[in-house]
Amino acid sequence: MPSLRRSLTVYLLLLFAAALTAVGVVADRFTVDALNTQQRKVEQALHAEFDERKEKHREGIETQLLAQAQVFGRDIQVQYYKQSQEAFAEYLLSMNLIAGGYPQKFQGGLWSSLLWDSRWGGWHIGAQIARTHYTNLRLPADFVDQLEREARDDAHPHRGNLYQINSPVFAGPSLSASGYVWRSPGVGDLPLPFALSAYDGAKMPMWDHRFENLTLADGRAVRRVVLKTPLPAPFGNPGGFPPRRSGSPGPGRGRPEPRPAPPPPTPEQVIESAPRVYVQVARQVMPDDTEYAEAIVWRDGELQVSAERTAKRINGVRLALLVAGLVGFVGVGVGVPLLVRRGLRPVATLSDAVSRVSERDFRLPVDKDELSQELLPIHDRLTHSLEALKRAFDREKEAVADISHELRTPVAGLLATIDVALRKPRTADQYKQTLEDCRGITKQLGGLVERVMTLAYLDAGQTAVTDAPTDAADLAADCAAVIRPLAESHGLSFHVDADHPAELTTDADKLREVMINLLHNAVEYNKPGGSITLNVRPDPAGRVVVEVADTGIGMTPEVRGKIFERFYRADPSRTATGVHAGLGLAIVKEYVDRLGGSIQVESEPDRGSTFRVNLPA
Repeated sequence: MPSLRRSLTVYLLLLFAAALTAVGVVADRFTVDALNTQQRKVEQALHAEFDERKEKHREGIETQLLAQAQVFGRDIQVQYYKQSQEAFAEYLLSMNLIAGGYPQKFQGGLWSSLLWDSRWGGWHIGAQIARTHYTNLRLPADFVDQLEREARDDAHPHRGNLYQINSPVFAGPSLSASGYVWRSPGVGDLPLPFALSAYDGAKMPMWDHRFENLTLADGRAVRRVVLKTPLPAPFGNPGGFPPRRSGSPGPGRGRPEPRPAPPPPTPEQVIESAPRVYVQVARQVMPDDTEYAEAIVWRDGELQVSAERTAKRINGVRLALLVAGLVGFVGVGVGVPLLVRRGLRPVATLSDAVSRVSERDFRLPVDKDELSQELLPIHDRLTHSLEALKRAFDREKEAVADISHELRTPVAGLLATIDVALRKPRTADQYKQTLEDCRGITKQLGGLVERVMTLAYLDAGQTAVTDAPTDAADLAADCAAVIRPLAESHGLSFHVDADHPAELTTDADKLREVMINLLHNAVEYNKPGGSITLNVRPDPAGRVVVEVADTGIGMTPEVRGKIFERFYRADPSRTATGVHAGLGLAIVKEYVDRLGGSIQVESEPDRGSTFRVNLPA
């Protein structure tokens, strides 16, 4: 047999385990989502910082490239200026040898005829010769060697940079559509792409620079800067060449007559007319650059540390939830039996009170205040059941007493009749009369025993109901034929009102027994000269109504409430009137209940009674 305490304990533990699991899952999911969200924010911050470092690294590379290009451009300007001065000095020396001396002024003589051409309005032949020397200069071999040594030196800070010079004014071993080209050893046979038309003239001002991303023919990705650098003029003119003058030769020694000089050129015109060189410095975009690689290592390390920290936190939260769940479950496992025992204490109190109920005392010895609200209905039902049981015990005691009384009277009469017959010899007629009296007494005993057995069968549930189509009007006629002689012998009039068929499906024998018992009571408890009416009719609600009315002694309300109890008689003086011992109406009530009907009584003292039976059709 299962224990209520154990069952409640198990159910509460299961419920707590389910609730704890649900709370743990929700808390785990919430915590994991929060930590993952925090992890994503950390990753975004790390990537943003990495991008910032990468941008700074790129800007640093560009700054370095531009600074190197500017230094390189200034070195080229210095070298170029030196070579141009030397070339121009050689040119002047040659002119001096031809003219017979170094001219102190550019006037007269062969020097004037070579440098000044009146037909062209200014410096012409000499300028063209100077320009030829000026634009066919080479970078000094020691300067080029130094650049190449720096390109090969692993310890040099600019190791790995690519240098290229493009200039339309330099002469050298490598000429192209863009002019002279010099490349550092790191460039190799794959020049940096360069189109003079993209940078010449106003498309790119002097000293301006441009950063570009390139992919070389061998697949290398480089970042380069192109710096447009002007070259100094040997005459001190930033434009590079002396401006032409217009006019005809003047008087005296064949010199042209000076003419007013044209307006000076604007700074932009001077700068753009100057010889120029395009300095390119490029650096291969390598992921293993020291600073860039350090940034990658830092980012990956921080991401790994953050991921490990988040995983550690998640594991810690889960471990804490598991430990808290286990501790809580153990605590509940220890506390639940105590709480269940305390909660079931009113049940134990009620159980103890019920155990003290006996056949001598049917009172439930417990106060309602000691019970919980849920047990109050049980207390009330138990109280009512015990009261009903007490009444049943009382009725059983009364029944035993009544049966004993009912049996004692006919048995005493039977013994007295036999004793009287045996006191002296009797005649045959006297013995016959004695036997007739004994037969009547025995018949009374048999009827009483039969009724007691009927109630016993009903209580044991051994009386089956056999339903069949029945006409209640026909049953009423049969019962009237049996009761009518008895009623007339008591001086009573008997009427039957059953003109209409009253069809129903019921047990005909039990319905007949109900009618016979009601009619017998109507005869027994009637007044001399009274009447009995048996009415059978169908009800508009689809039921069949059987009424037995008499003009007898009637009943008080107290009697009406007890007439269906066993061995109860409204008129105790009628104890020896035959087979009636207070069991007839009890049997009627049992039969009507078994047939699914109901019975009501309407009665007033000295005005008769009406028993109404309603049966389903």
